[in-house]
Amino acid sequence: MPHNIALETVSSPEDDAGVYENVTLRRKTSASSTITDPKDSEFLKMIKLEVRAAVRAELAPISEKLNELQNSVQYVSNQYDDIVKTTSKIMNDYKNLQSECSTLRATVEDLSERLNNMEQQAREANLEIHGVPYHRSENVLAIVNKIAEVVSHKLNDIDVLKCTRVASINKDNKRPRSIIVKLKGSRSRDEFYSAVTRYNRSHPKNRLSSSLLGIAGDSCPVYVSEHLSPANKALHAATRAKCKELSYRFVWVRNGRIFARKNETSPFIFVKNRQVLDTLH
Repeated sequence: MPHNIALETVSSPEDDAGVYENVTLRRKTSASSTITDPKDSEFLKMIKLEVRAAVRAELAPISEKLNELQNSVQYVSNQYDDIVKTTSKIMNDYKNLQSECSTLRATVEDLSERLNNMEQQAREANLEIHGVPYHRSENVLAIVNKIAEVVSHKLNDIDVLKCTRVASINKDNKRPRSIIVKLKGSRSRDEFYSAVTRYNRSHPKNRLSSSLLGIAGDSCPVYVSEHLSPANKALHAATRAKCKELSYRFVWVRNGRIFARKNETSPFIFVKNRQVLDTLH
């Protein structure tokens, strides 16, 4: 059987030319064509320099301001350090002064207490008489002797060393000035004072008064007490006011010391200073 043989058609160069007729052929770029032109390089350098100059010109004021700010911050920091040091010194000085003040306060309190004790000791033989009306022609010694007579106390002339009226601390006080009697000793004082106390207790409706002493005018009560120092007298007044407020029944003085008692069954309280009054209730 005959074989079918396919014949290959061979194209000619002319035919190939027709195939590539519409194809655009490009040349490979040469490496030498990428090299920058020297003129362009100089131009770029100039632009860079101008940009740098412009940036520097713009940043110069900011840099100056930053330097000023840095200097200001440093100055403030130095000032703060100085303030901290000064404050620390002041605090140390303050603590030292506090310590010194505490010591001085304790010393003053101690000296005040000693002075008060000395002033009170100097009055240990004295009695103070309140409420006796004043007369220009009065005889103070005769008034003292009359009080002793009323309370049935034997008082010799040698027992009384001195007696006189004293000026009132409060000039606006309209009550008669007190009479201070200095006796020959604390024992004589205690005996006289005890006689007055016994008389008043035994005569509650006819207690010691100006009328019993034969003094003309309206009758007014007469009180006899220990002669207290100014500090103790102020403390005694404060104690009476506080105890009246708290309904304490008894306040008394013994040998220059002030005592208080709420009622007959309660314990007595030694009022040494005003701090004790704050503890009363």
